[in-house]
Amino acid sequence: MWNMDVLPYLALRTAIKAGDISRIEDLLPTLLFRFAGGSYPKYTIEMLELFQGLRREWPEKLRDYIKEFCWLFTRTGGVDSWLPFDLGQEENICQLPLDGTRRNNGVHGQGFSGDTGSAEGPVTYGKAVPNEYMRGSPWSPDKEKDVVKLAIHYASSQLHTFEVGRKLKTEHTPDVVTEGASNLKHLKTIETWFRRWTHARAVGEDWSEEDQDSILLEPLLATFQNSSEPEPEPDL
Repeated sequence: MWNMDVLPYLALRTAIKAGDISRIEDLLPTLLFRFAGGSYPKYTIEMLELFQGLRREWPEKLRDYIKEFCWLFTRTGGVDSWLPFDLGQEENICQLPLDGTRRNNGVHGQGFSGDTGSAEGPVTYGKAVPNEYMRGSPWSPDKEKDVVKLAIHYASSQLHTFEVGRKLKTEHTPDVVTEGASNLKHLKTIETWFRRWTHARAVGEDWSEEDQDSILLEPLLATFQNSSEPEPEPDL
């Protein structure tokens, strides 16, 4: 049970920090079974949508582009410095109040890195001149009080301490991985998703695979290349 419940998440965490896209993709079936067996229908559908794109729909160039540029990113390029995009964006948002200004796109503002969109400049400046601006926690005082109350409750419950004779509410921990595999088959989760996902599509145009790849990828690649190129310095 330890191997099925905990080790995959440790492996996923390590793969994310190391930027190992292949290992993350290998763990997707395990996540699908856990979501299906743990009563997480929305995440189950998201996993099925991802499998549909990776294994059936997306051309190879688009598939490689999404895995390489849309799953993880790093601000420094160092070892174990990779983050999921949503987590990195949350950190950027928390860092925005450091210089007391607002920006429209979070990338081209003064003090921001043009390559990564991170707030490295404001963070460095805020540390160097700590009294220049009023800086506070991104959390509200009420939320901080709630966290303190929750910590006090956990400490007073003593659930983390060993007690002779203590028993769990259930005799056996559910095997959510096996349950998920069973649910996908017997509850017809995949069939139900596919029936809802399938809908009428236009067939008036017949693109070859090469043309379709170019139509999908060229705008994406052009956008990425333009964002990676440094802006020219103005003539003095």
